[in-house]
Amino acid sequence: MITRDRRHFTSCRVFRSAECPANTDHRLLCANMKVKWLPSSRNSSQFIKFDTDKLLNDPDLAERYLVNISNRFSALTLSEEDVESDWTAICSAIRDSAEEVVGRKKPVRKPWLSDEAFQLVQKKSEARIHGNRKERTD
Repeated sequence: MITRDRRHFTSCRVFRSAECPANTDHRLLCANMKVKWLPSSRNSSQFIKFDTDKLLNDPDLAERYLVNISNRFSALTLSEEDVESDWTAICSAIRDSAEEVVGRKKPVRKPWLSDEAFQLVQKKSEARIHGNRKERTD
């Protein structure tokens, strides 16, 4: 158990006889902890990622985005007196146009275990159930 501050642990126990399906030398550890949650440090406005790869790969989509953003910029009325409101209007025009035409980037999630690793774990688990020690240690 590696930690900076051991007083967070109220109790701790290692179970030596618990065997994992992967047949490793790790031991099962059960612990009770007292943790203080820190307030979130994230800003209220999150950064939105748009799928810009679509613009590079699809020239028709790039043309539609160009027309949409040109129409939005031509409709803007900018005043030289209030630069902050002008900047907000420009940013919102770009963001709205990208949201409408391009869309947001969807997160790609990798599986926790590959298919080969999962099949190996299943095979070792079945060998453990049937009592085949040679198959389990290979």
